[in-house]
Amino acid sequence: WIGSQLIGYVHGTDPNLAANQVFTIAVSNVGNTGADYTMTLLQPVQHTVSGTEDNTAPFTVTATVTDADGSTATTAFTVVIDDDVPVAVNDTWVPTITGPTVLTGLLANDKFGADGVDTDNAPTPGQVTATNGAHGTVTYNNNGTFTYTPTGVYVGTDSFTYTIKDGDGDTSTATVTLNVQTNTVPSGGGTVALTLNEAALDTTLDATAPADLHAGVVTGTNPGSRGETTQANTGITFTSTGEAITVAFANPTGGDPSWTAPVVNGLAAGYTISWAKVGGELVGTLMQGVTNLGPAIYLSLSNTSAGANSSLTPVVTATLTDQLQHAAGSGNITINGLQVVATDTSGDHVSGAVNLTVLDDAPLPFRPDGIFVENTTHTALTENLNFAASAGADGVGNVVFNVTEGAAVTSGTTNIFLNGEQVFFHIVDTHTVEGRTSAANGSDLAFTATLNPATDSWTFTEAATMFAGNQFNTANFSPSGANSQAIVLDSIGSTSDLLATANSPNSVNTSTGSWGVDGGNSIAPGEKIRFDFVSNATTDGTIAGTPGGTGAGTHYTDHYEVASYTQAIGNVSGPGLVSITIRPVNADYDNTYIGDASGESTALGASVTVVNGSGGAAPTATNNGDGTWTITGMAQGDTFTVIANSDPFSAIEIAANTGSNDFKLGPVTYTTANAVTPFDITIPVNATDGDGDLIASSVTAHLSPDASTWQGTASADTHTTTLTEIALFGEDGNDILTGLPGQADLLAGGRGIDILFGDTGNDALYGGSGNDTLNGGGGNDLLVGGSGQDTLTGGTGADTFKLEHLDIKDLISDYSGVGGDGDVIDLTSLFKTGAGNVADFVNYDASTKTLSVDADGTANGAAFVDVATFQNNPVTNTITLLYDDGTTTHTTTANLV
Repeated sequence: WIGSQLIGYVHGTDPNLAANQVFTIAVSNVGNTGADYTMTLLQPVQHTVSGTEDNTAPFTVTATVTDADGSTATTAFTVVIDDDVPVAVNDTWVPTITGPTVLTGLLANDKFGADGVDTDNAPTPGQVTATNGAHGTVTYNNNGTFTYTPTGVYVGTDSFTYTIKDGDGDTSTATVTLNVQTNTVPSGGGTVALTLNEAALDTTLDATAPADLHAGVVTGTNPGSRGETTQANTGITFTSTGEAITVAFANPTGGDPSWTAPVVNGLAAGYTISWAKVGGELVGTLMQGVTNLGPAIYLSLSNTSAGANSSLTPVVTATLTDQLQHAAGSGNITINGLQVVATDTSGDHVSGAVNLTVLDDAPLPFRPDGIFVENTTHTALTENLNFAASAGADGVGNVVFNVTEGAAVTSGTTNIFLNGEQVFFHIVDTHTVEGRTSAANGSDLAFTATLNPATDSWTFTEAATMFAGNQFNTANFSPSGANSQAIVLDSIGSTSDLLATANSPNSVNTSTGSWGVDGGNSIAPGEKIRFDFVSNATTDGTIAGTPGGTGAGTHYTDHYEVASYTQAIGNVSGPGLVSITIRPVNADYDNTYIGDASGESTALGASVTVVNGSGGAAPTATNNGDGTWTITGMAQGDTFTVIANSDPFSAIEIAANTGSNDFKLGPVTYTTANAVTPFDITIPVNATDGDGDLIASSVTAHLSPDASTWQGTASADTHTTTLTEIALFGEDGNDILTGLPGQADLLAGGRGIDILFGDTGNDALYGGSGNDTLNGGGGNDLLVGGSGQDTLTGGTGADTFKLEHLDIKDLISDYSGVGGDGDVIDLTSLFKTGAGNVADFVNYDASTKTLSVDADGTANGAAFVDVATFQNNPVTNTITLLYDDGTTTHTTTANLV
């Protein structure tokens, strides 16, 4: 008790010091009825720790009352000291948390109370504590701040609590709400450009790097190339930040927002590419409308994952397994914008792109096998077109004839004739053409040729004997004179002249294109006129001298033979009819003409036709059985034609018979063709592959004279040439054809697996289709294997091995070139190029003894295919190669290519 107050102080201390005093109680208003007291709390009281405001610290104060006379009484009252507790207030942290963050000011709105909160947790720790959030850890920093550290990738709200404790242990807890944004977004991208080559397609699964993803289903024109698969390990790069990434193709199905259909150019109308992901690969399937044509493109990715804060470059591999349908004439197909997507663990993504170029496979040059046929009426013969092997990945589209209706059928620069009438092309349809005479000449059928792309074959059917040559009309000739022993009609621009003579003692006469005998310019009974077909003729009007002499007389170099001769009856004297005898002649080389008793003969086998141009009764032509013909009942305007069927003639004699009216002969029309000379009929064709790429070629029928040709059957034939039968054509069977020693024979095997032996003599051997064996024997032979895989043996002599097909590898067994027999390899059918870049087209590998040719026919040296191997091992500089530039044939040796 100090003064008038009761002092409560800290036990053991000096109560007189204010710092030690806890409370005071003062009494006032003392009276008979009682008194008042006032308690003042000077500092907090250490309550029993309970954490609630109900925690009290009561104590009892006893008071003694003394009256005036000194009497006393005692009373008591209780004083209760309520505890003061802290109050922590909830907070919201406004800034977005993207990483470890120090949170300040969270305690500023809290009430620590009278007992206070020791915010530095010293000397007693745990006065301020915190709990972790669901997506981050929380640390109290013992200075009134907290640190929130996100524990992963999260976007959203989080919360944590902290608790404050006052001096006597009372606590209060608050919740802190905050917004967390720890997501990261990958970066990067780029473009990969890949090129796939249809020509490289094959059906082999190649495991060499870059390995094929799948085997192809078709074969292109250059299957040895690896261009069906390509790979890129640069071009697209992705970078991750706070999250790992994985890389994959965008999914065309399932609503993948990263998928965008690529832009495709160059596909044919009606075709599309459908895309799908299969086992991680992106697969492109060719569609024609709604029809599934099968997978054609596969793409895969490797090196497709990376951890946080790193980079990766995916490796893109693409394989072409089937052809695409290119628009005709458009060339290549481009596919741009196939998405490659990098996605992080929270789903953020970034894309790169793959662009594809698919090179069109165009057909290679091809050479159909020729058909060898005797030049007479014959049934259909068939040979291979050989386009299927050259069409490439797109397959065969079509093969059609490329001729113009009404165009002349030719053999080189000479025309083709049937019965003396020129033959022209008639188009039946794109796969069938005919050779016919003109409509004015009856549209007579000479031959029919057909194409069958489905079976890769063609046929040739000969309807009648044809002739190859040129037609002359004496109306265009220049006569040397008139009324002479001899008149030469000079063929302007040609050496093929016409020499006219008459029977002695008559002269021959011509005027305005008409012919007569003696001075009357007509032909009377007993008179004869003769026309000789001679070259480089000159005359002074006499028949003196010798043909090969000089000076006076008639001179020429030789006779030439004709196949047909046409002439009309000119002016007829009086109303009577004309009767003539015609004699085709095998002339000799002298200046004796009509009546030559030695060295000449009648050409046998000719036929005569008459055209009634006069409008009167039809004339009559009679075969006299000795090679001559008699025609009676002719009038002005009637025309006769002499056809040499098997024995061409080099002169013709026309005599007026007894009883004939006098007449004139008109101009002569004749053809130099004959049936004893072989010739070819070549018909142009156009071939297109499955998407319309075009390449030109031709089919050829080789016509051989009937009398000197043996034609086999569809069965297996064995035959040897004779002195008169020098051409053997085997047709379809597995034939054995043999030539005679010392004779130049032509042996053609046809479609079978044939054995051809030329023996000695300069022979020509054609294997045709089939794996043939050709042996030239002695002599300088030509060996053409054809479309089969053939074995070629030249034998002794300077032989020519002609290679005509890019897809065939023939075996040459006995090559002997420079310094030996002088053999050569003829490559003129395979490519055209000048001397400067032949090495881009031809290659010889001495280690494998293999000769290769650039299959695509361009000077890029990138598509060689084997065409021949040598069984022996000739020195490279002895291997002579023939090639041409389309005009001139060149030679080189294998060591230079």
